[in-house]
Amino acid sequence: MKKIALLLTVALVFSSLSLYAQSAQTRLENGKKMFEQGNYDGAIQELNEAIKLDSNLAEAYAYRSWAYGRKNNNDQALSDANKAIQLNPRLGMGYFVRGRLQSDNDRAIADYTEAINLDPKNAYAYFNCGSAYANKKDYDRAIADYTEAIRLDPKDATAYYNRGNAYANKNDYDRAIADYEAALRIDPNFTSAKNNLDIARRNINWNNRS
Repeated sequence: MKKIALLLTVALVFSSLSLYAQSAQTRLENGKKMFEQGNYDGAIQELNEAIKLDSNLAEAYAYRSWAYGRKNNNDQALSDANKAIQLNPRLGMGYFVRGRLQSDNDRAIADYTEAINLDPKNAYAYFNCGSAYANKKDYDRAIADYTEAIRLDPKDATAYYNRGNAYANKNDYDRAIADYEAALRIDPNFTSAKNNLDIARRNINWNNRS
């Protein structure tokens, strides 16, 4: 009887632990949904609960970092990003969210590159890495990363727009025009793309007259 009672106790403990972990995962999923909906305060609340239930849930820290970053609470966001990486160095999202917080382009590129190595399908990481290269005026590298972001997410108008800007900075106005037009096909109200398209066309006309 004692043996049976002990086995029942062990089973109950494992069952409780399983429900505990399931509850933390449920809170994480709720937080992710709220984040995608733009409800960053709600996401943070859910992710707080997930972390209370499972303090080793690296993905919860990563998403909470992203949510804090959206609210411009960069100190807390950086702390959470570092915690996510500490808990799971193989979680690409940890490096991605930390890259977004880097003020130094080279450090941002290093984080985005690691995020891409761990998650090659992360279009956001390619996009942001391209922007960091564009900030350094390394337009060829920027174009390469924007191109990969577009391959992964062909409906991202901003990726076409940014690649168009990179081409324009190389005076490659034909390709710039093609990208601005692609951005406008996706988002006809993209004002910046309209303006830069007009500028690129004027530059081509000017060059043809020269």
